[in-house]
Amino acid sequence: SIDLMLTLLPFEAKFYQAHDVPVQYVGHTLAQRIPQHPDIQAARQALDIASSARVVTVMPGSRSGEVAMMAPLFIRVMKQLQQRMQGTPLMFLVPAANQERYHQLEKLMADQSVLESDSPLAVMLLHGQSYDAMCASDAVLLTSGTTALEAMLFKKPMVVAYRVSAITAWIVRRLLITPYVSLPNLLADKAIVPELLQDAASETALADAMHTSLVDEAYRSEQIECFHAIHKQLQGDANQRAADAVIKLLSS
Repeated sequence: SIDLMLTLLPFEAKFYQAHDVPVQYVGHTLAQRIPQHPDIQAARQALDIASSARVVTVMPGSRSGEVAMMAPLFIRVMKQLQQRMQGTPLMFLVPAANQERYHQLEKLMADQSVLESDSPLAVMLLHGQSYDAMCASDAVLLTSGTTALEAMLFKKPMVVAYRVSAITAWIVRRLLITPYVSLPNLLADKAIVPELLQDAASETALADAMHTSLVDEAYRSEQIECFHAIHKQLQGDANQRAADAVIKLLSS
């Protein structure tokens, strides 16, 4: 029932083309907003973090249910990861999507004694500032969603995790038609970032993957190179392209 479909991502356009829907890929505005070479030092200065620090950004979601499901797991991963990186102290940044999530995360961290002064973890819980946090980090642990696209555009090695209820997982498995769930992998059409879902998203498996993302320089370089290539593919004035496409349609 439409005259033209505009998509932000190239694989979306391919899907509609395969189903004979008039479509035009215009690009993603985030790829224009986030520079190819983000200023890491400026982001660290904004957060008062030393340039020599090893930084991990942890993003357990923006909705209450996501945070309740993922944050306790991510906190355990943070603890295990710090144990594995003995001799290399880590700074963990946890940006909260809004005031409600900030208080929710604060309580979850207090319940696990993460914010105590004698805690072995150095954690900075932030009001927003997710872009500064991602830009300042060496690697990102996140839940699947738009955040994975943003981390990719900031060229950050990442590990993607997600858990849902058993019944939701059962339904999704029967509806899913793609081999991947994270946007970096969907855009690359191959597994360039680890996706650990449901039971696979265990504390140990996530800590293993994050450790690799922090210390394996060849692995990091390969991911970052792929991220640069995808960023270039998505770049362009998406707003102007969309406007031009609509004007052309109305003029025809």
